Parts: sequence; C-alpha cells; structure tokens
Amino acid sequence: MNSPINYLKKVAFLVLLSVCTTHVWSQAFKKKRHSITPMIGLANNFTTPFSNSPGANLRIDYNNGDNQRIPLSVRYQYRMKHGNRFGVDFLSNYNPLTLNPKYYLENYGFVGPVVLAHSGSMVGGDLHYSKTIDIKLIEVFGFLGIGGYWQFPDNQSTQNFDWYKDAIPEFYEFAVASTNHSIKSFLPITIFGFGARFKHLEGGLNYQFSLTSPVNSFQYDGIEFRNEMRFRSLGYYVAYRVEF
Repeated sequence: MNSPINYLKKVAFLVLLSVCTTHVWSQAFKKKRHSITPMIGLANNFTTPFSNSPGANLRIDYNNGDNQRIPLSVRYQYRMKHGNRFGVDFLSNYNPLTLNPKYYLENYGFVGPVVLAHSGSMVGGDLHYSKTIDIKLIEVFGFLGIGGYWQFPDNQSTQNFDWYKDAIPEFYEFAVASTNHSIKSFLPITIFGFGARFKHLEGGLNYQFSLTSPVNSFQYDGIEFRNEMRFRSLGYYVAYRVEF
C-alpha cells in the first residue's frame, strides 16, 4: 500500500502538472501574434485648391466633387511586445478630382468644360506601426504609416477638345497640354490615426495625406507648370479584428 507521504507526493505532482498546463495554455493564448481586421468607413475625400494660368486668357482649375465616400480596407498586424504592432493595410478609396480648363470670355469671365481624366477609384496599401495601451477592458491605439495608391488614368476625353465648340483658338492646344496624361499612375501617401478597441470590435479616425500631387506637371508654350495640390482623406471607420 502507498504511504501517506507517497500519496501526498502524487497529489502535489498532479496539482503542479495542472498549474503548469494551465500556465502553458494561458501563455499560448496570450502569444497570438497575428490579426486580420476588415474595416469600413465614411470618409471626406478632397484635394487642396489649386489652379494654373499661363496668361491672362487661359487657366485650368482643379475641382472636387462627390467627396463623401465609403472606403474599404483590410489590415494585417503582427504583435510585438509592450503593445507594439507592425502591419500592412490593403486600401481602396476614391479621388473626386475633376479638371476644368478655361478661357476668358468678355462679359462672362473664365468659362470651359469640366473633364474627368481618371476612373476615380484607387487601390493601394501601406506599411504602418501601431502602439496600443490597455485601459482596463478597452485598448487605445494610434498608428502611423507610409504607402500609396494606384490611380487609373482615362485620357479618352482629353486627347483633343474638338467636341467643345466656339472657344478661342489658343484654348484647344492649352486644354490638351494641361489635361492629357495629367493623372499620375501612382500616388504616395502618409497615413495616421487613432482609435479604441473592445475585444474584437474597434473604431477610430483615419487621415491620409498625399506626399505629391495626384496630377503631373505640364508644359505649354515652352514653360513647365508644376502642380502643388495634395490629396487628403479624413474618415471614421468601424472594424472587426480576428486574432490567431
């Protein structure tokens, strides 16, 4: 028969094994390093006001329309220690920019057609760093990243302006020079924001700012006209995070 001491040893061993197993499972749960977060938001997209004019009779304005959009994105993050995360976003958004080449008409001022030289839709991504702070049941976080969008130029309506009638003669050459092939194929951006997370649900604010203009410089009458506008997107989003 087992002595009381051997019995106590076995009980102590089982208790220790149970504690170790619980600790291992607990650590395994805490060591979930990866997360996937689908995100949907409501954003105000716009470009900073800008115009170019080679003379008193000609001008091109860059305008905004359809500013309110619903961008979609998917975020992957890898969790480090102390609330640090590194990740990548897969982005979709919309640039509301339209082009408006004009000429001066006495008694009316500047007039001219409005053209869209791109599809409007943009897809892209970014690499970002995120810092999370736990406040009881809620995680508060901020993030900062850099990336870019691919734009999709469409030059069908900017190859010539013969379809626009009764303008001054110099307008037609200027309109083509200032609009045709004007949209950049790639637009680099910075992105930052902050938010709060409760279990798997999160919401926050997202701000994007382009590092360059979405429009190329153009040449007219031997002079290069640079474009210094910037694309901006300010929005709020909700998301659901899955960890593994």
